[in-house]
Amino acid sequence: MKGLDNFLNEKFDAKVNSLKDLLKAIKKLPDTIRRIDVPVDLLKFASQATKVIPKDNKDWKKEVESILKSTLKGKGGKDINSFKLNSYTGRGAADDSYYIALDSKESIEFADSMGKGKGGSLD
Repeated sequence: MKGLDNFLNEKFDAKVNSLKDLLKAIKKLPDTIRRIDVPVDLLKFASQATKVIPKDNKDWKKEVESILKSTLKGKGGKDINSFKLNSYTGRGAADDSYYIALDSKESIEFADSMGKGKGGSLD
């Protein structure tokens, strides 16, 4: 098994087109990550996530998979076409915290529109 030093220069971020490929990327994450935030709904804005902390749960990867499958069974789950695993720091290192983003064509268009100010001020 690789030690932490061997993981420090590896990047674990991923952008894939299927749940199967996202789960493969998650399985490559080492148990040394701080946490992973997993979406529990498919809202276009301010969706909710649950925090999974590997040091508190030896079966954390199975828990992440279970949460994702449950989330994708909800309304809009079949529309998801982009699955992202990102680190909050952008380093993508073995000791970072990570989050999962699930996007559909509609949610990407919504984000683009909001980014251009078409929805008005967020204040």
